[in-house]
Amino acid sequence: MNAIDQTKNRRILIIDDNESIHGDFDKLLGKSGHRDSGLDELMLAVLGENEETVTEAGYELTSAFQGQEGFELVKQAVSSGAPYALAFVDIRMPPGWDGIKTIKHIWEVDPNLEIVICTAYSDYGWEDIQKKLGNSNQLMILKKPFDSIEVRQIASALTEKWNYARQARLTLDELNSKVEERTRELRGANDLLTVEIGERRRAQEETAAAHEYLKTLMDSVHAGIVCIDAETYEIVDVNKFAASMIGIPKEGITGRVCHQFICPAAEGKCPITDLGNQVDLSERTLVCADGSEMDILKSVVPIMRDGRQFLIESFVSIKSLKAAEDALRDSEARLNAMFQSITDPMSMVDRDLRVVWCNESARKLFGENLVGRNCSEVYPNHKELSCSREYLAREAFKDGQSHSCDMETIGLDGICRCFHCTAHVALRDAGGEPATAMIIDRDVTAQRESENAILKAHENQSHLNTILRISLEDTPLEEILKQVLDAFSMSSWLPVLPKGAIFLVEDQPDVLVLKVTHNLPESLHTLCARVPFGHCLCGIAAETREPVYSACVDDRHEIRCEGMAPHGHYIVPILDGDAVLGVIDLYLEEGHTRDDQEIAFLESVAQTLAGMIRRKQFEKALRHGNDSLIELNQLLQKNQNLLVQSEKMASLGLLAAGVAHEINNPLGFVMSNMVTLGDYIEVFKSLFDLDKELYAALAANDLEKARKTLSEINDLHAQENFSYILGDIGELLSESHDGTERIRDIVQNLKSFARLDEAEIKEADINDCIESTLKVIWNELKYKCTVHKDMKPLPLLRCYPQQLNQVFMNLLINAAQAISGQGDIAISTEASDRDIVVRFSDTGSGIPAENIPKLFDPFFTTKPVGKGTGLGLSISHGIIEKHHGTIAVESTLGKGTVFTIRLPLEGIDDQKPAN
Repeated sequence: MNAIDQTKNRRILIIDDNESIHGDFDKLLGKSGHRDSGLDELMLAVLGENEETVTEAGYELTSAFQGQEGFELVKQAVSSGAPYALAFVDIRMPPGWDGIKTIKHIWEVDPNLEIVICTAYSDYGWEDIQKKLGNSNQLMILKKPFDSIEVRQIASALTEKWNYARQARLTLDELNSKVEERTRELRGANDLLTVEIGERRRAQEETAAAHEYLKTLMDSVHAGIVCIDAETYEIVDVNKFAASMIGIPKEGITGRVCHQFICPAAEGKCPITDLGNQVDLSERTLVCADGSEMDILKSVVPIMRDGRQFLIESFVSIKSLKAAEDALRDSEARLNAMFQSITDPMSMVDRDLRVVWCNESARKLFGENLVGRNCSEVYPNHKELSCSREYLAREAFKDGQSHSCDMETIGLDGICRCFHCTAHVALRDAGGEPATAMIIDRDVTAQRESENAILKAHENQSHLNTILRISLEDTPLEEILKQVLDAFSMSSWLPVLPKGAIFLVEDQPDVLVLKVTHNLPESLHTLCARVPFGHCLCGIAAETREPVYSACVDDRHEIRCEGMAPHGHYIVPILDGDAVLGVIDLYLEEGHTRDDQEIAFLESVAQTLAGMIRRKQFEKALRHGNDSLIELNQLLQKNQNLLVQSEKMASLGLLAAGVAHEINNPLGFVMSNMVTLGDYIEVFKSLFDLDKELYAALAANDLEKARKTLSEINDLHAQENFSYILGDIGELLSESHDGTERIRDIVQNLKSFARLDEAEIKEADINDCIESTLKVIWNELKYKCTVHKDMKPLPLLRCYPQQLNQVFMNLLINAAQAISGQGDIAISTEASDRDIVVRFSDTGSGIPAENIPKLFDPFFTTKPVGKGTGLGLSISHGIIEKHHGTIAVESTLGKGTVFTIRLPLEGIDDQKPAN
């Protein structure tokens, strides 16, 4: 018998459309990735691997970015005799096959491949996956973001499982080959008997010897072998190993029906004789003499002997594989103990809401003596019962579901932080009832601050949009000013009192006239009816053309009324260039601290009001016959940037989910590296403490203590591999730097689309502009369409690149929104001797012919309310005209739309910034 190949297969296939995921797996599993000593110890204890195996090189990884590509790699690997042991498959890989379809095709060519489904979404439940793929023990699900230890453990366990299965198959194949070879010899001997009658006795002796050899061979094999009559299902022969596995002597087995011992559930529907199927390395059940059942891996080979069909069944116990699965579950339990090192505060409570376990982070936040105390004694009290950890745990015990909410907590250090608290059932009793609940506190302070900043910016933009919308209505100026003043009192973040006024300059160039007020007493209406420049706070702001801040009623308050309550002021001049059009006066709580962001927002509102006031003044002048259309257009043009920025902010909102998804992966392994670096710091801290003790002993001439300390230092050096730690620290820092660089690049790409005011003329490659735009909005396209690019080399063009990016983004997002289900977007570029031609075509629903002439009109849109502003194509048309180009559209209902942009090669020769 040939020796079985003991070489372990460590080939792993990664199938994911996200390129960064492949880098993450390479860091965790590749030969260049760093090893985790803690995981190595777990593998040594759980899987029984020797130290040499644990410390060997990483896995051989192959990457595929679509399901079809991964399927072809599996086919090539199987045909070349070097199959993969394990595949990590993403569940969503638009525009091609999804993960379920990919797995079905892969198992058709390699049914032995172990597969792990990777997903951050809930597209398929476990029951749906079983319906589509069947109930397979070769399938696992791994949730994103990954835990590095979990990924390495799964890779180790499943590749070991694949290797055990391969070893069993090789053993059975070798046994089957021996049986077939010997069977052929017996047939040859029988043929010789019919031809050579004279040598019958010798042939009979040879046949008897062959049978004895076959019997010896079968009895020497450490696998069960049974010969079965295919017609009667009676067992005609067994080897010693099969008899020992069943627990009955050979004489008690032969002559009995095979289903009494092997595959009892298959009686009447035998895969070979009744169903006509092949059975090769299939998991079945063996019934032993004592009634117990044994899991086996079985192969069946039909043979003909003396004109009668027999089945040769060979099988081996897969108890070792089941033991490996049990060890895997045991390792999962051990991993739970590692929660102690997690930085998020975690604690477990029983049904009486007493703390039964907590990690170090929880003790640092709530105190050392937590275990044994009730929730109401441990956790800070909250005004609302529905926003407390006690309430979350009680609800989790009640319905067995996970419950969470955000709450602010002041820790022992006196710092108030925002936590996202989650309670869910951790353990159940023998009856299936919840026994303990896990409470996890995730510090989301920085995240909430970022969200608040985004909400604040969004609210600011909403206020500006409201003012712009009001300014475009056919409403008297005073009514518009009143609505603007009322809007300040509804701001959730601007800390102004519901009091204020707006003054305008009218008949005299150096006097402010009170136009509208909000909640001001009648006495001030008279006192503040006309305020000269330079007098009181409003006059000072008008004279200096600078915002004025006051924390209280100070000496600058020249105008006062009886019973005036303490207060402060923000007063912002409304400027049109050097001309003062008026001031905005808002009241503050006394003692409010000056905030430059608040003043900047008020200045932007004042700038918007300036354009609105100027426009209203021009409208009034037009009604009196004064033709000043050119100046009016200049004022309207000042508002264009704000409209462009408004449309751009609306587009950026669509990108927020994609940016969060792209940031999530690098953030995951950076956090994992920080935990490992913390462990290394503790090791070096121990070494530094011993060094201090040694220096102190030497200084005190205490040689005995010095020798003892030096011995402890040597023990620590023997215990910890400092050379490895120093090298690993560099790798961890490099990986973390790469992750933060990736996050920075994503944020910078997003910020570049919000800086329209910084636009300047540059020489740019239009192909690069399109590629940059695709990267920013890729998350909006990849789940809906396939992008086809035919971009030929182009000369550099003097243009406003950021404004052209805005045009490309509007057209691509509109194309994606026009596609129902899955479709295609084609992008082509070419250059002639006069201009550059860019075409965007889609397979969307198309545009009715009667709407095409109105496409570039401001505020015209065919989208539902809330889905579009009607400014995108109007702004895009203006940008292309500014570049002396043209934009044309062709569309057919039900087939799609083509936008064609032509940009002259001479570009823009104007050195002025873009409006």
